[in-house]
Amino acid sequence: MARGRRAAGPRIPPVLEPAGAGDPMAEATYEGVAFTDLERDGIGAERARFLGCGFTGCAFDRCQMPGAAFHDVVVERLRAVEIDLAESSWRDAVVADTLLAGAELYDARLQRVTFRDCKLDAVNLRGASLTDVSFERCMLGEADFGRASLRSVRFDGCRLAGVDFSEVSFEEVDLRGSELEIARGYDSLGGAIVSTGQLIALAPGLAARIGMVVRDEP
Repeated sequence: MARGRRAAGPRIPPVLEPAGAGDPMAEATYEGVAFTDLERDGIGAERARFLGCGFTGCAFDRCQMPGAAFHDVVVERLRAVEIDLAESSWRDAVVADTLLAGAELYDARLQRVTFRDCKLDAVNLRGASLTDVSFERCMLGEADFGRASLRSVRFDGCRLAGVDFSEVSFEEVDLRGSELEIARGYDSLGGAIVSTGQLIALAPGLAARIGMVVRDEP
């Protein structure tokens, strides 16, 4: 994503229907529904579809939601621990002030999604496809992007600590303005945009990867 270009915003109905406190969130289609202050633990909502919905102040722990679709949604202040979102689909979505810890997002498809002020801790994004995705002021600790495809992705003001970029495909991925600590995948950084300062910080890892010895003394 070229700097200055933004993902399209979600199209949310002006009035959302409040979800009932007893809504089980099963495998179903939800359109124009507001989920507010709901706590769910261990529910199964495989392939559920959320279209034009809002999530505010919810807690979804150990929930099974593989293959779910989140299109035109706004997610705010969500806590999700060990949630299974493998092969899920995200399009025209905003995720803000949210904690995802140990979340499974492998083989997920994300298009025109913005993550803002989020903490993504040990999130598994292996094999995922990210297109026109923006991370703004996010903390990504030990995130696994192995074999993922990142196209027009921007990390702005983020901290990437111990991330795995093994076999990642980069195309117009802007890492400038973020703190980088890469655990694996130095040889996959072709196609990434970094600043001069970041390149200097990455130099030891890059040199080690290609077997270069740096020695100042004779």
